[in-house]
Amino acid sequence: MSPQQRAAPATVTPQNEARNKQLKPQQDILDEKYKNDPERLAEEGDKLDAAHPLPPLPISKLIDHIDHIVKVAGIDHVGIGADFDGAVDMPEGAQDVSMLPNITYELLKRGYSEKDIRKILGENFLRVFAEVERVSRSMSRSISGEGSTKRISANQTSQPLRADYRIKSKDLIEFDLVGVTRNCCLEVDDRGLVQIPYVESEIHATGKTADELTAELIAYFKRHLRHPQVQIRVHESGAK
Repeated sequence: MSPQQRAAPATVTPQNEARNKQLKPQQDILDEKYKNDPERLAEEGDKLDAAHPLPPLPISKLIDHIDHIVKVAGIDHVGIGADFDGAVDMPEGAQDVSMLPNITYELLKRGYSEKDIRKILGENFLRVFAEVERVSRSMSRSISGEGSTKRISANQTSQPLRADYRIKSKDLIEFDLVGVTRNCCLEVDDRGLVQIPYVESEIHATGKTADELTAELIAYFKRHLRHPQVQIRVHESGAK
């Protein structure tokens, strides 16, 4: 083991918390400056983090995490999801896609079989994604919340309402997450809530404009997608 690896911290959590505390005044300025531009806010936040990098961790710490998940959840329930599209703090030896063979090598050193390594590197994800596709096809004719997830045609809706229109109960919300789902028609329920696909909980929609709801959803999907493109069109109740 190299001196650098021996000196490496067991986790970056304390250092990350210290960095966040140190950078909070600057982050607060960015939050206020780009409060209406979630994409630019994320970009500027990444730049701020990149200018204040965390101490490096050896790749062995990444393998420790895989070991832990295997012990807790089992070999069929662990996979790798890299943040090469935007994260700035990566373990040494795993900074980009060209270094993925290093993970294979480290797993072999830990005694993992080739069969189990294939599961970790992609077969588990392929199995899960295949099941997701199967369920998605079976749900394409079902109801999501108070609205239908089926595509809608132009003659089923009115023209989208003006930009300053405030959403009311029973209005139809046409939702597109570009590259993921299109023309998903959802009805705002009597409580003012709507269940947006891929969002964990119901969204309060009444009283908001289409632009305000769009900004809220972009901020949500930023947790999972680098550059989410959300389109919201509102149709007044009774138009369906």
